[in-house]
Amino acid sequence: SVTLATTRPQRHFHAYPPQPLRAIDISIIHNVASNLVNILSDFATQQGTDLIIVRPPIPGFGWIGSGLGDFAIEGTLIEIKNTDRNFIANDYRQILMYWILAYAKGLEAGTSIWSNYLLYNSRMNRAVVGSFDSLIEAASGGLSRIEVYEYLRTIVTSPSEVRK
Repeated sequence: SVTLATTRPQRHFHAYPPQPLRAIDISIIHNVASNLVNILSDFATQQGTDLIIVRPPIPGFGWIGSGLGDFAIEGTLIEIKNTDRNFIANDYRQILMYWILAYAKGLEAGTSIWSNYLLYNSRMNRAVVGSFDSLIEAASGGLSRIEVYEYLRTIVTSPSEVRK
């Protein structure tokens, strides 16, 4: 429903559904929803599964709180954007942060983490798929996973005076 779809954004962006909904609004809503359902279904089929994890947990680390992602299928974290723009650096930073938090937890617990990501804009029906290893290498200037983790650990566990 439109009310459900705007509940979460209202907490952050004061988004409210248009009133009254016009036929074009309903058509756009159905198109965006159809795009999302189709890409998730198609991607799950490509991965050889029918399990789509909704709101996968993103663990916290130190003073960084835990949260929830959008979707995950097999070893792929899926982040959904519904904007009228292309993906920007903040979108990549968000999934990198999700990955590093999951990696930190995985090191502690000995569990596996996502190896790939899919950024999807269901409004524009555009997707970017890639490996976290390639993204980490590009974003970190060639640091290894462990070096990126150690850097985060240093920042998170440093006294608050150092972070200022």
